[in-house]
Amino acid sequence: YTKGRHLYGLNLAKKNSEKMKRILVVEGYMDTISLHKAGFTMTVASMGTALTQSQAKMIKRFADKVYICYDGDAAGQNATLRGLDILRENGLDVMVVQLPDKFDPDDVIKTYGREGYQKILDEALPLIEFKINYVKSKYDIFPFLLP
Repeated sequence: YTKGRHLYGLNLAKKNSEKMKRILVVEGYMDTISLHKAGFTMTVASMGTALTQSQAKMIKRFADKVYICYDGDAAGQNATLRGLDILRENGLDVMVVQLPDKFDPDDVIKTYGREGYQKILDEALPLIEFKINYVKSKYDIFPFLLP
């Protein structure tokens, strides 16, 4: 078994739709299970923070749009940044779901319920907007130009 060649929950996500409009990628199997139970049946897990080219190609076979929702901790955010370009390079329309600090999707479901997670999902940022916001938060570049 090689984690980088599989997406946990893909069999269930495929069963729920002939051609999914979007796939939601999370880190772990508990996140996938919680989100499926809450009705987010398009969820799969990369089983860790290292999204691979193989996984991105699998996603592209089933959907054109991908929402990446890794944990709100530093490791999850770093993994999000690494995974974004892999997804984009495979021709996917990438959206980034931003979780509260130190939360994972399972925590959000347990704390805020389905409606709370849906609100966070609805506020997902397109890839370029996420990257711009990330750079602005890390560096004081052109403060007079960027609001």
